Amino acid sequence: MRKQLFALMVLLVVLVTVAAQCAAPATEAPPPAKTEEAAPAKTEEAAPAKTEEAAPAEEAFRVGLVTDVGKVNDGTFNQYAYEGMMRAVEEFGLDSAFIETQQPTDYEKNVEQFIDEGYDMIVTVGFMMGETTQKEAEANPDVHFAIVDFAYDPPIPNVMGLVFREDQAGFLAGALAGMMTESKTVGIVAGMEIPPVKKFRNGYENGVHYVCPDCSVIGVYIDSFTDPARGKAAAQSQIAEGADVIFGAGGPTGSGGILGAAQQGVWVIGVDQDEYYTTFKGGEEAGADKLLSSAMKRVDVAVYTAIKEAYEGTFEGRTAVFDAASNGVGLAPFHETEDAVPQEVKDKLDEIFQMLASGELDTGVDPVSGDMVGMPGAPAAEEVNLVMSFVPSGDTEEILASGEEIARMLSERTGYNVTANVATSYAAVIEAMGAGNAQIGWLNTFGYVLAHEKYGVEVALATVRFGSTSYKGQIITRADSGITSIEDLKGKTFCRPDPLSTSGWIVPSITMAAAGLDPETDIKVVDAGSHNNVVAAVYNGDCDAGATYVDARGTVEDDFPDVKEKVVVIAESADIPNDTVSFAPDVPPEVRETVVNALLEIAQTEEGAAALEQVYEIAGLEPVDDSFYDGFRADLDASGYSIEDLLKE
Repeated sequence: MRKQLFALMVLLVVLVTVAAQCAAPATEAPPPAKTEEAAPAKTEEAAPAKTEEAAPAEEAFRVGLVTDVGKVNDGTFNQYAYEGMMRAVEEFGLDSAFIETQQPTDYEKNVEQFIDEGYDMIVTVGFMMGETTQKEAEANPDVHFAIVDFAYDPPIPNVMGLVFREDQAGFLAGALAGMMTESKTVGIVAGMEIPPVKKFRNGYENGVHYVCPDCSVIGVYIDSFTDPARGKAAAQSQIAEGADVIFGAGGPTGSGGILGAAQQGVWVIGVDQDEYYTTFKGGEEAGADKLLSSAMKRVDVAVYTAIKEAYEGTFEGRTAVFDAASNGVGLAPFHETEDAVPQEVKDKLDEIFQMLASGELDTGVDPVSGDMVGMPGAPAAEEVNLVMSFVPSGDTEEILASGEEIARMLSERTGYNVTANVATSYAAVIEAMGAGNAQIGWLNTFGYVLAHEKYGVEVALATVRFGSTSYKGQIITRADSGITSIEDLKGKTFCRPDPLSTSGWIVPSITMAAAGLDPETDIKVVDAGSHNNVVAAVYNGDCDAGATYVDARGTVEDDFPDVKEKVVVIAESADIPNDTVSFAPDVPPEVRETVVNALLEIAQTEEGAAALEQVYEIAGLEPVDDSFYDGFRADLDASGYSIEDLLKE
C-alpha cells in the first residue's frame, strides 16, 4: 500500500512538472550587475524563454526588451540596453522582462510574445531587427517601440530610432591608436558590414590618419558578431602584418580579437561599453594592462531616455541621435594604462572630442550609411593647389603638352587647381618636391628611391607598359662602331639621359663596374638630356655608345627611319620597376586619394590614354606602395651602389 501511494505521489510530481514546462512560467532572475562592478549573472531559462524581473502589477507600465543574438550579460550593446531599461524600471517603478534572442529567425516571435502579453513598450536591440520592428510597430500602433541602431525615413509614429555617431567614437579610438602606434600600422577587427559597424571602422581609419597621415590601417569585416575565435584569428593575422594596436568593433567577435591581441602584449581598444569590466573582468583577465580604452556609445542612456519619454507621455516617433555633443559617445577611462598614455595624447584626445562636439571637426564619414565621404579637416577643393612635375626623359615640348592635358583632366575631376611643368633635370623634380614647390612627381625609379630617402616622398602609382609594371634598360652603339661588348666601351664617349636616370645611367654603370670598368674614369660621359637625345647622338656619331630604356630607338624613327639598323643593342638589363606617380609628404591623405582615383579613371578614357601614351609611352597605371621598390634597393645594395653616398653629393 505504501509503495502504491509513493508511486502515485511520484506520478503527480511528474505531471505537475510537465505541465509547468508547457506553460513556460516566468522565473525571477536578479538583474545583471552594472558593468562598473562585474559581468551580469546569467539567466537560467532555456532559450528563448522570457525572463521576468517581477510579476507585473495590473496597472503598471510594462516594458519588454528583445536582445539581438546574444545575452543581457554578454558585454555588448545588449547588456547596455538592458542596463538602460533597468535604470528606468528602478527610477519609475515599472514592470519589465527581457527575451534573449538565440537566432535571427526568432526576432519576430520574440517581439510578438510581448505584444500578445499586452506590454506598453518594446525595446529591440540592433540594426538586424529593423525589418521586424517596422512590421510589428505598423501592425500595433498603440504600442511604443524603440530600436537601437536603426532609423526610419520617414519616421514611424510609434517608433523611436536610437542611433549613434559611432563614427565619432571610432574617430577618437583611431586618434588614440594613431598616437600610440610605434610601427605606424594599426588594425581593426570589425563585425558584419552594416552601417553602425561601417561608421566605427571608417571613423577609426580617418581618426588614425588625422593624427598620423602616414600610418596604415589593416581591417576586416567578419560576418558574425558571436565568433570570438574568428576575431582572435583576424587579430593575430593583423599583428603578423605589423599592427601594434588592435581595435575590436564587432561584439563578442571583436572582443575575441582584442582579448587574444592583449594577451600577446599588443595594445587594444574595446567597443560599445567599457570592456575593462566585461571582456577583461575588471582587471582579472590576463591582458587588462594592454587595454587602452573603449570606444563607447551610451546605449544605456538612449534606452533610458526612450522609456522615460514613453512613461511620461512625451514619446514622439523620430530618430534620436546620440553624439559627442550630447555625451552619447566617447572614450572609456584608461584604467591600467593610465600611466602608459602620455599626457600630450590625453590632451589631444580632449581637444578632438571638443572639436567633434562643437562641429568644428567632421569625421569624414556619412553619419547614416557609414560610408567614407572624405577626410577630417579636408580643405575645400577650390583651395587645393597642386603642381605636377615631370622629368625630362623625352621631347620636352611633347611631355609638357601631355602633362598639361593630364592636369586639365585632373582639375575637372577633382575641382583642384592642378598645373604641370617639365623640370630641367631629374634632380630638379626631387628638390622641388622636397621644398614644397611640387606636390606630384612623375619620378623615374631611382629618382623615387632617392626622393623617398631624402624627403619622405611616397609612391602611389606605377606606370604600365606592354602589360607590365617593369621594364629593361639597354646599352646601344652604332653598328659600324666596332664595339661589341661592355669591355669595348673603355676609352669611349658615352651618352646618358641624366645622372639619375635608372635605365640610362644607374643600371648601366653597375653593369660596367661588374665588367671591370670604372664609369667615372674609363669612359667619357656626356649628358644628352633625354633618352631620345641619346639615341640621336649615337646615330649621328656624336657619342660612341649610350644607354636608354628598351626600346627608345622607336622614339626617333620618324626622323631616322633606319635607326634600328644603324644603332644596335649590345647589352640588356634585368627587369627594373617602372617609373612612378609619387606625392610629396605634405600632401593630405584625402587629396592624394582623390588624385589617385582620378588618375586611374583618366587612364581608362580615350583622351586620358592618349595623353599618357604621349607623355612617357604609358599604357596604364597601377596602385603600388613603397615596398614595390624593395627589390631594386636590394640590387643596388648588392652592387655596392650607395644611396647614402648619393644623398651626400
